[in-house]
Amino acid sequence: MALTFAGCKSGKKKDPLRSEYLKPASIDYSSKDSSEIKSLVDNYVENFKNKNFRVTSSMLYTLRNDSVLPLSEETKQKYIDVYSHMPIYDCAVKGMILRSDKNNEVQVAVQITPDGNIDAEKGITTFCLNPVLKDGKWYLTLLDEYAEGVESVYDKYKENQ
Repeated sequence: MALTFAGCKSGKKKDPLRSEYLKPASIDYSSKDSSEIKSLVDNYVENFKNKNFRVTSSMLYTLRNDSVLPLSEETKQKYIDVYSHMPIYDCAVKGMILRSDKNNEVQVAVQITPDGNIDAEKGITTFCLNPVLKDGKWYLTLLDEYAEGVESVYDKYKENQ
């Protein structure tokens, strides 16, 4: 769960609201892909905003040896325990970058202070989801720089710092 609090790694402290869709040569995104990803993310964010952490934990998967697996019960419980103690006043998607079948980034901003503002980036924390495609189906994972196929993104950020 430490990964969640680390947030998305980037070379910039404050990025303006953005929505980027990159289409790499290795994968063609269809409107069906975009629609499925948007639906998954919107459902996750709505449940997170409403503090339905049992539901959101059940929506998350992990990558292991080119397999997509549901979170273990222990990991789900840790996720629920951490977020159920966090004050959450709002939640929204700040940006989305689609790179490949397993190297994507959806920035989620969480307002954690009553006078915070997601658009003004005041009183918020962020974390990233990584939609991955396996056998024609999209799954949500937490962005993990150590997952197969993801390290190269972080290497570029490290070089630019």
